[in-house]
Amino acid sequence: MTDIFCIKPFFYYLNAFLITPWYDFKRDVIVKPNLCKLYATVLISLKLSSLVYLMLDERTSPTYEKLVLAHKILFSFYFSTTITLTILTIVKSSFWNTDSWITMLTTLHHVDLMVRNKEHSSKNFYLKLFVKHAALILCFGYQIFVWSSLIESSIWEMIFLGGIWEAYFEFLSVQLMLVIICSFQNRYAKINELVFILKKVRFVQDLKTLARSYRLLGETVDVFNKIFGWPLVFIIFHCGLQMVYCVNFTVLVTYEMNHQNLMANISILLWVTVSGFGVSAGA
Repeated sequence: MTDIFCIKPFFYYLNAFLITPWYDFKRDVIVKPNLCKLYATVLISLKLSSLVYLMLDERTSPTYEKLVLAHKILFSFYFSTTITLTILTIVKSSFWNTDSWITMLTTLHHVDLMVRNKEHSSKNFYLKLFVKHAALILCFGYQIFVWSSLIESSIWEMIFLGGIWEAYFEFLSVQLMLVIICSFQNRYAKINELVFILKKVRFVQDLKTLARSYRLLGETVDVFNKIFGWPLVFIIFHCGLQMVYCVNFTVLVTYEMNHQNLMANISILLWVTVSGFGVSAGA
Protein backbone atom coordinates (compact mmCIF):
# COMPACT_ATOMS: atom_id res chain seq x y z
CA MET A 1 0.00 0.00 0.00
CA THR A 2 1.97 2.97 -1.31
CA ASP A 3 -0.62 5.68 -0.71
CA ILE A 4 -2.67 5.85 2.48
CA PHE A 5 -5.73 7.13 0.62
CA CYS A 6 -6.03 3.76 -1.12
CA ILE A 7 -7.27 2.12 2.08
CA LYS A 8 -10.36 4.36 2.10
CA PRO A 9 -12.82 1.69 0.81
CA PHE A 10 -11.47 -0.87 3.27
CA PHE A 11 -11.42 1.72 6.05
CA TYR A 12 -15.04 2.69 5.42
CA TYR A 13 -16.05 -0.98 5.49
CA LEU A 14 -14.36 -1.33 8.89
CA ASN A 15 -16.38 1.68 10.09
CA ALA A 16 -19.47 -0.53 10.14
CA PHE A 17 -17.82 -2.73 12.80
CA LEU A 18 -16.19 0.23 14.59
CA ILE A 19 -12.78 -1.34 14.14
CA THR A 20 -11.84 2.12 12.88
CA PRO A 21 -13.30 5.52 13.80
CA TRP A 22 -15.47 7.49 11.40
CA TYR A 23 -12.63 9.42 9.79
CA ASP A 24 -12.92 11.90 6.92
CA PHE A 25 -9.76 11.57 4.80
CA LYS A 26 -10.32 14.88 3.00
CA ARG A 27 -10.71 17.03 6.12
CA ASP A 28 -8.58 14.91 8.50
CA VAL A 29 -11.25 14.92 11.21
CA ILE A 30 -13.47 12.43 13.04
CA VAL A 31 -17.05 12.91 11.81
CA LYS A 32 -20.19 12.56 13.94
CA PRO A 33 -18.37 11.53 17.15
CA ASN A 34 -21.51 11.53 19.31
CA LEU A 35 -23.40 9.30 16.88
CA CYS A 36 -20.36 7.04 16.74
CA LYS A 37 -20.36 6.70 20.53
CA LEU A 38 -24.07 5.90 20.50
CA TYR A 39 -23.50 3.25 17.82
CA ALA A 40 -20.63 1.81 19.86
CA THR A 41 -22.88 1.59 22.92
CA VAL A 42 -25.48 -0.33 20.89
CA LEU A 43 -22.87 -2.77 19.54
CA ILE A 44 -21.42 -3.42 22.99
CA SER A 45 -24.91 -3.91 24.46
CA LEU A 46 -25.78 -6.43 21.74
CA LYS A 47 -22.53 -8.29 22.35
CA LEU A 48 -23.10 -8.51 26.10
CA SER A 49 -26.73 -9.53 25.55
CA SER A 50 -25.68 -12.34 23.22
CA LEU A 51 -23.18 -13.51 25.84
CA VAL A 52 -25.89 -13.67 28.51
CA TYR A 53 -28.19 -15.51 26.09
CA LEU A 54 -25.46 -18.03 25.32
CA MET A 55 -24.81 -18.68 29.01
CA LEU A 56 -28.53 -19.27 29.67
CA ASP A 57 -29.20 -21.36 26.55
CA GLU A 58 -30.04 -24.92 27.63
CA ARG A 59 -28.94 -26.41 24.31
CA THR A 60 -25.29 -25.54 24.89
CA SER A 61 -25.17 -27.02 28.41
CA PRO A 62 -25.03 -30.73 27.35
CA THR A 63 -22.18 -30.03 24.92
CA TYR A 64 -20.29 -28.03 27.53
CA GLU A 65 -20.75 -30.76 30.15
CA LYS A 66 -19.19 -33.35 27.83
CA LEU A 67 -15.94 -31.39 27.73
CA VAL A 68 -13.09 -32.35 30.01
CA LEU A 69 -11.79 -29.80 32.51
CA ALA A 70 -8.96 -28.67 30.21
CA HIS A 71 -11.45 -27.99 27.41
CA LYS A 72 -13.73 -26.02 29.73
CA ILE A 73 -10.85 -23.82 30.83
CA LEU A 74 -9.68 -23.25 27.25
CA PHE A 75 -13.26 -22.58 26.13
CA SER A 76 -13.71 -19.96 28.87
CA PHE A 77 -10.41 -18.30 27.97
CA TYR A 78 -11.37 -18.34 24.28
CA PHE A 79 -14.65 -16.50 24.75
CA SER A 80 -13.33 -14.07 27.33
CA THR A 81 -10.40 -13.18 25.05
CA THR A 82 -12.45 -12.67 21.89
CA ILE A 83 -15.17 -10.68 23.64
CA THR A 84 -12.60 -8.50 25.40
CA LEU A 85 -10.83 -7.88 22.09
CA THR A 86 -14.10 -6.94 20.37
CA ILE A 87 -15.24 -4.54 23.09
CA LEU A 88 -11.76 -3.03 23.52
CA THR A 89 -11.45 -2.36 19.78
CA ILE A 90 -14.89 -0.73 19.62
CA VAL A 91 -14.16 1.45 22.65
CA LYS A 92 -10.75 2.54 21.31
CA SER A 93 -12.34 3.52 17.98
CA SER A 94 -15.18 5.55 19.47
CA PHE A 95 -14.39 6.74 23.01
CA TRP A 96 -10.59 6.60 23.26
CA ASN A 97 -7.58 7.24 21.01
CA THR A 98 -9.48 9.05 18.26
CA ASP A 99 -6.79 11.75 18.27
CA SER A 100 -4.17 9.03 17.79
CA TRP A 101 -5.98 7.81 14.69
CA ILE A 102 -6.01 11.34 13.27
CA THR A 103 -2.29 11.75 14.02
CA MET A 104 -1.36 8.44 12.40
CA LEU A 105 -3.38 8.87 9.20
CA THR A 106 -2.53 12.55 8.78
CA THR A 107 1.18 11.90 9.25
CA LEU A 108 1.21 9.03 6.77
CA HIS A 109 -0.48 11.24 4.18
CA HIS A 110 1.96 14.06 4.93
CA VAL A 111 4.89 11.69 4.40
CA ASP A 112 3.34 10.61 1.10
CA LEU A 113 3.36 14.25 -0.03
CA MET A 114 6.95 14.76 1.13
CA VAL A 115 8.28 11.74 -0.77
CA ARG A 116 5.90 12.33 -3.72
CA ASN A 117 3.97 9.08 -3.46
CA LYS A 118 1.21 8.99 -6.05
CA GLU A 119 -2.26 7.81 -5.19
CA HIS A 120 -2.20 4.14 -6.14
CA SER A 121 -2.28 0.89 -4.22
CA SER A 122 0.01 -2.09 -4.21
CA LYS A 123 -0.76 -4.53 -6.99
CA ASN A 124 -3.85 -6.69 -6.50
CA PHE A 125 -4.38 -5.54 -2.89
CA TYR A 126 -8.15 -5.86 -2.95
CA LEU A 127 -7.97 -9.10 -4.96
CA LYS A 128 -5.79 -10.63 -2.24
CA LEU A 129 -8.19 -9.34 0.40
CA PHE A 130 -11.10 -10.94 -1.46
CA VAL A 131 -9.27 -14.29 -1.66
CA LYS A 132 -8.61 -14.18 2.09
CA HIS A 133 -12.29 -13.48 2.69
CA ALA A 134 -13.28 -16.40 0.48
CA ALA A 135 -10.95 -18.77 2.34
CA LEU A 136 -12.30 -17.52 5.67
CA ILE A 137 -15.92 -18.00 4.58
CA LEU A 138 -15.22 -21.58 3.46
CA CYS A 139 -13.45 -22.39 6.72
CA PHE A 140 -16.08 -20.89 9.00
CA GLY A 141 -18.94 -22.11 6.81
CA TYR A 142 -17.81 -25.67 7.41
CA GLN A 143 -17.46 -24.93 11.12
CA ILE A 144 -21.03 -23.61 11.24
CA PHE A 145 -22.36 -26.63 9.34
CA VAL A 146 -20.70 -29.14 11.69
CA TRP A 147 -21.42 -27.44 15.00
CA SER A 148 -24.97 -26.36 14.18
CA SER A 149 -25.76 -30.04 13.61
CA LEU A 150 -23.94 -31.09 16.76
CA ILE A 151 -25.73 -28.74 19.17
CA GLU A 152 -28.92 -28.47 17.09
CA SER A 153 -28.64 -24.73 16.58
CA SER A 154 -29.56 -22.54 13.63
CA ILE A 155 -26.96 -21.05 11.32
CA TRP A 156 -27.74 -17.49 12.46
CA GLU A 157 -27.34 -18.47 16.10
CA MET A 158 -23.97 -20.02 15.31
CA ILE A 159 -22.82 -16.86 13.53
CA PHE A 160 -23.85 -14.38 16.21
CA LEU A 161 -23.62 -16.56 19.32
CA GLY A 162 -21.01 -19.17 18.49
CA GLY A 163 -17.92 -16.99 18.21
CA ILE A 164 -17.96 -16.70 14.40
CA TRP A 165 -18.75 -12.99 14.52
CA GLU A 166 -15.85 -12.35 16.91
CA ALA A 167 -13.55 -14.42 14.71
CA TYR A 168 -14.46 -12.32 11.66
CA PHE A 169 -13.99 -9.16 13.71
CA GLU A 170 -10.53 -10.41 14.66
CA PHE A 171 -9.73 -11.24 11.03
CA LEU A 172 -10.58 -7.70 9.92
CA SER A 173 -8.48 -6.24 12.73
CA VAL A 174 -5.49 -8.34 11.66
CA GLN A 175 -5.87 -7.27 8.03
CA LEU A 176 -5.96 -3.60 9.06
CA MET A 177 -2.80 -4.01 11.14
CA LEU A 178 -1.00 -5.74 8.28
CA VAL A 179 -2.02 -3.00 5.84
CA ILE A 180 -0.66 -0.26 8.09
CA ILE A 181 2.53 -2.20 8.85
CA CYS A 182 3.08 -2.70 5.11
CA SER A 183 2.49 1.04 4.67
CA PHE A 184 5.34 1.75 7.10
CA GLN A 185 7.62 -0.71 5.31
CA ASN A 186 6.87 0.75 1.87
CA ARG A 187 7.48 4.30 3.02
CA TYR A 188 10.77 3.42 4.70
CA ALA A 189 11.83 1.62 1.51
CA LYS A 190 10.86 4.65 -0.58
CA ILE A 191 12.78 7.05 1.68
CA ASN A 192 15.86 4.80 1.69
CA GLU A 193 15.77 4.72 -2.10
CA LEU A 194 15.56 8.52 -2.30
CA VAL A 195 18.35 8.96 0.24
CA PHE A 196 20.62 6.69 -1.81
CA ILE A 197 19.92 8.76 -4.93
CA LEU A 198 20.26 12.19 -3.29
CA LYS A 199 23.51 11.32 -1.51
CA LYS A 200 25.17 11.10 -4.91
CA VAL A 201 24.00 14.53 -6.07
CA ARG A 202 24.25 16.14 -2.61
CA PHE A 203 20.87 17.91 -2.49
CA VAL A 204 21.11 19.02 1.14
CA GLN A 205 17.61 20.50 1.37
CA ASP A 206 16.00 17.35 0.01
CA LEU A 207 18.03 15.25 2.42
CA LYS A 208 16.72 17.37 5.29
CA THR A 209 13.18 16.75 4.06
CA LEU A 210 13.80 13.00 4.01
CA ALA A 211 15.31 13.15 7.50
CA ARG A 212 12.11 14.83 8.67
CA SER A 213 10.13 12.06 6.99
CA TYR A 214 12.15 9.49 8.94
CA ARG A 215 11.32 11.27 12.19
CA LEU A 216 7.62 11.51 11.37
CA LEU A 217 7.44 7.82 10.48
CA GLY A 218 9.16 6.91 13.74
CA GLU A 219 6.62 8.95 15.69
CA THR A 220 3.79 7.33 13.70
CA VAL A 221 5.05 3.85 14.61
CA ASP A 222 4.75 4.87 18.27
CA VAL A 223 1.17 5.99 17.62
CA PHE A 224 0.46 2.65 15.93
CA ASN A 225 1.73 0.82 19.01
CA LYS A 226 -0.49 2.98 21.18
CA ILE A 227 -3.58 2.13 19.10
CA PHE A 228 -2.96 -1.55 18.43
CA GLY A 229 -0.69 -2.59 21.30
CA TRP A 230 -3.20 -4.37 23.52
CA PRO A 231 -5.39 -5.68 20.67
CA LEU A 232 -2.27 -7.22 19.13
CA VAL A 233 -1.42 -8.95 22.41
CA PHE A 234 -4.96 -10.34 22.63
CA ILE A 235 -4.88 -11.56 19.01
CA ILE A 236 -1.56 -13.38 19.35
CA PHE A 237 -2.66 -14.90 22.66
CA HIS A 238 -5.96 -15.98 21.13
CA CYS A 239 -4.24 -17.59 18.12
CA GLY A 240 -2.05 -19.65 20.42
CA LEU A 241 -5.02 -20.50 22.61
CA GLN A 242 -7.09 -21.59 19.62
CA MET A 243 -4.31 -23.86 18.38
CA VAL A 244 -4.04 -25.54 21.78
CA TYR A 245 -7.82 -25.87 21.98
CA CYS A 246 -8.12 -27.51 18.54
CA VAL A 247 -5.35 -30.01 19.26
CA ASN A 248 -6.70 -30.85 22.72
CA PHE A 249 -10.26 -31.15 21.46
CA THR A 250 -9.18 -33.59 18.77
CA VAL A 251 -7.10 -35.74 21.14
CA LEU A 252 -9.04 -35.58 24.42
CA VAL A 253 -12.65 -35.39 23.23
CA THR A 254 -14.96 -37.39 25.52
CA TYR A 255 -17.54 -38.44 22.91
CA GLU A 256 -17.27 -40.02 19.49
CA MET A 257 -15.30 -37.89 17.05
CA ASN A 258 -16.52 -38.30 13.47
CA HIS A 259 -14.67 -37.19 10.38
CA GLN A 260 -16.65 -33.93 10.16
CA ASN A 261 -15.61 -32.84 13.65
CA LEU A 262 -12.03 -33.76 12.84
CA MET A 263 -11.98 -31.85 9.54
CA ALA A 264 -13.63 -28.83 11.16
CA ASN A 265 -10.93 -28.66 13.82
CA ILE A 266 -8.15 -29.18 11.28
CA SER A 267 -9.51 -26.40 9.05
CA ILE A 268 -9.74 -23.87 11.87
CA LEU A 269 -6.32 -24.97 13.15
CA LEU A 270 -4.73 -24.31 9.76
CA TRP A 271 -6.45 -20.94 9.44
CA VAL A 272 -5.45 -19.78 12.92
CA THR A 273 -1.88 -20.96 12.34
CA VAL A 274 -1.59 -18.92 9.13
CA SER A 275 -3.25 -15.87 10.74
CA GLY A 276 -1.10 -16.09 13.85
CA PHE A 277 2.15 -16.34 11.91
CA GLY A 278 1.00 -13.55 9.62
CA VAL A 279 0.32 -11.01 12.35
CA SER A 280 3.41 -12.06 14.33
CA ALA A 281 5.65 -11.68 11.27
CA GLY A 282 4.07 -8.34 10.42
CA ALA A 283 4.54 -7.06 13.95
